[in-house]
Amino acid sequence: MDTSDLVNYFITTASEECYRAKRAKALKNSEPTIFKQALKHPQKQQWLEGIFSELQQLLTTQTFYFVKRSRAQKAGKKPISSRWVLKEKKDSEGNTTKFKARLIVRGFQQVPGIDFKETFAATATLLTWRIILALAAILDLEAY
Repeated sequence: MDTSDLVNYFITTASEECYRAKRAKALKNSEPTIFKQALKHPQKQQWLEGIFSELQQLLTTQTFYFVKRSRAQKAGKKPISSRWVLKEKKDSEGNTTKFKARLIVRGFQQVPGIDFKETFAATATLLTWRIILALAAILDLEAY
């Protein structure tokens, strides 16, 4: 082995070690992308608290309820699956302030005419905003 081979070996080995160290650091500091990863994450307890908080809010507002698959299948329905989106909220200094969890539904699995009959998106036109602001001005209200 000559000098150039030896230098190439040390450069390659050093860069591989650097890559492995950076990857390990990134994985340690990364957010879980799926529920199973949250259960194996070093901050498992904080992620579970965020998940339970979200579930409690959904159940309190009655926008979510559990359905047994067997009951849905008897009714001839197929439940729409869901998944968790997990995100660390950080302050201006980069410190984690909250472990946020959102349960999202995979709406693309819905079948028009079976799972829903119509869609609605609340949107305000420019005319609507002009009327609201005019009323606020007439009634001497503050608009935010």
